[in-house]
Amino acid sequence: MFTKTEFIDIDPVAAEELLALFLQDQWHVIKEDDSKLLAVYEQYYIKVFKKTNIVEKIKGKVVGNRSQRFSRGNSLLKEIGLNAPPIVVHGNFNNLPFIIMKEVPGWNVSDIIHSYFVQPSREGLRWKRVLLRELGRTLGEMHRHDIVHGDLRASNVLLHEDAGKLSLYFIDNERTRVAKRKYREKIRNLVQIFMMSRRGFSLTDQFRIFSAYYEFSNIDSKARKIMERDVLKTLDKRLRRRTKSLDGTLLTDPPAERLFSYYFE
Repeated sequence: MFTKTEFIDIDPVAAEELLALFLQDQWHVIKEDDSKLLAVYEQYYIKVFKKTNIVEKIKGKVVGNRSQRFSRGNSLLKEIGLNAPPIVVHGNFNNLPFIIMKEVPGWNVSDIIHSYFVQPSREGLRWKRVLLRELGRTLGEMHRHDIVHGDLRASNVLLHEDAGKLSLYFIDNERTRVAKRKYREKIRNLVQIFMMSRRGFSLTDQFRIFSAYYEFSNIDSKARKIMERDVLKTLDKRLRRRTKSLDGTLLTDPPAERLFSYYFE
């Protein structure tokens, strides 16, 4: 059952109750496939990593299993002042690595972009500008410390609002790491940011993201021009290949009123 379990910032009795409820099938399974199981109970999420092929076994021995890598990626972000979901328990379940996290209240950035980036209202435009700057700022902070996110898609970034202050949380940090091929991996992250909009950000949107990124990543002016060229060239190639939306349906722009599913106080 549960072995090598480590409790982090949670009462051991409460943690044992969560584990017992999982064994009793009291958690709601959100997704399960050959790679992982994801389930939720109240404000907690559990992820059991099921992949056991030879590559994963070797990686587990060399750099740690998937829950250990996940925890390490979370810690890297928190050490530089960025946000990641709080991990409360991790270990092994039936010899498979698992991790339990607390929920981060907020909105999926993918939903926010698709709700507000088409014909935004005046209030939506304000939130859009704040979001673009926050995307550039957080990625700039990350790259200034030579840290990269392994899977920076829109669904892996959450927008959290507290008393009018916006902050981003990075989830699925299993492949978040100190970059080895620094320039190439940073370009990849920037392209992933720009791919968050189904049809690509406008030139003004791109400028806002780049501007905040440069402000916090400390890249000199000469290197900026080269980086912009490489990012936009790669982005153009990827957008030309994109024919479907994130949910797999063919890309069509629905009426604006169908996109405004979120309202901010």
